[in-house]
Amino acid sequence: MTISSRPATPSGEAAAPFDALAPLRFPADLRLTPEQFALVCAENREAVLELAADGRLIAMTPTGS
Repeated sequence: MTISSRPATPSGEAAAPFDALAPLRFPADLRLTPEQFALVCAENREAVLELAADGRLIAMTPTGS
């Protein structure tokens, strides 16, 4: 499985970054390895994420405003 936050354009260049305020959406049955989780976190630094023991991705509610 490949996880990417910036899809490539037909010319091979990275597309414009996604809106930082857009919510992350994942299928309910998605399971990640710790390595894949680290990649997702590195690309989504503003998101508060946790990885459950069974590999489920848990998006936490941000604190503060």
